[in-house]
Amino acid sequence: MTRPDALPDELAGRLDRYVWPDGAPMALFEAMAHSPQAFRDLTTATTCCLTGEIDVRKRELLILRVLVQAGAQAEVALHIALFSKAAAITAMEAELLADPAADLEGYPPEERVLLALADEVHGSHDVCDETWARMVKYYPPTQCAELLMIVTQYLKIAVLNNVLRLNAVQGEDHERYRCK
Repeated sequence: MTRPDALPDELAGRLDRYVWPDGAPMALFEAMAHSPQAFRDLTTATTCCLTGEIDVRKRELLILRVLVQAGAQAEVALHIALFSKAAAITAMEAELLADPAADLEGYPPEERVLLALADEVHGSHDVCDETWARMVKYYPPTQCAELLMIVTQYLKIAVLNNVLRLNAVQGEDHERYRCK
């Protein structure tokens, strides 16, 4: 899909909020701007995921794990660039999250359960009873609901990235995607 020539008036200024720090537009938001309904769905759901009760570190661990499991490299890069500092996620940790076979014993149990949640939803579109029991041990019902919305929203985002072939991170742009 190409960049939309014009947006409906109601969306015209909203796409300006979805840019990289260098001002380049985020490709997924540009693609969805072809349809006001699709754009509203993406922006509303994403905003809700990024502004809820979940601590930024826990949110980004969950999001990164979902995205790497689904192979959404450009979206992984975007979250590392925009949120790794606030989430205290290092380059080494980002690489560890990308390896489904990595030993995650160094993570506290309330973070390990988030990684299990991401893995299970990605793998089976379900959550086993054991993982659910661990989630409710560490998170109240309001946060469990938010965690489910985050994992499913970012699985949807990963699928959109894959379908639209937005995952190429090439050339000079590659540097802006690295953790600092």
